[in-house]
Amino acid sequence: MVEEILPGKILVIGYGNTLRGDDGVGWHVAESLQGAWRDRRVEVRALPLLPPELTLDLAYSRAVLFIDADCQLQPLAWALEPIVPTAQSALFTSHLSPSNLLFLTRWLYRRHPQARLLRIGVGHFDFDEKLSPAMSDLLPQLTSAAKNLVTGWLLRSPDVHARRPRMADVDPVCVKL
Repeated sequence: MVEEILPGKILVIGYGNTLRGDDGVGWHVAESLQGAWRDRRVEVRALPLLPPELTLDLAYSRAVLFIDADCQLQPLAWALEPIVPTAQSALFTSHLSPSNLLFLTRWLYRRHPQARLLRIGVGHFDFDEKLSPAMSDLLPQLTSAAKNLVTGWLLRSPDVHARRPRMADVDPVCVKL
């Protein structure tokens, strides 16, 4: 039964179009977070969009941080907000919003992880593979905000892998060869 799955992984998913300037800032933040944790409970992914295939990974996760550009915020402003699973239009497409993805995960697996969205205000959408200089200057602050959130989740999260008995913990009298 899916409800009995003990989720332990924390996902960090930065996404966006890296060919459209600052629209790829989520992807760039995720890339800068690669290797930030030496903890197998954290998995960082940089993606161009959110495909429905992520639902299985979300079902097995305890928390997820999505990172994306947002043209509704003032450029260079950012906000960290909880995400509520919501069925919006275009639920069955090749890419979804974070709230649609969580809704689909809950619908398919009867559970979804705790989720936050780091929204980053952008204004530079030119055809360019580089972030604007101002966004590049903001990258360390965004990376730090993401690190702080995930580190907090880790401190409140048991290491589910540490519960597995090691061979040294097994009583040799009870082991049958």
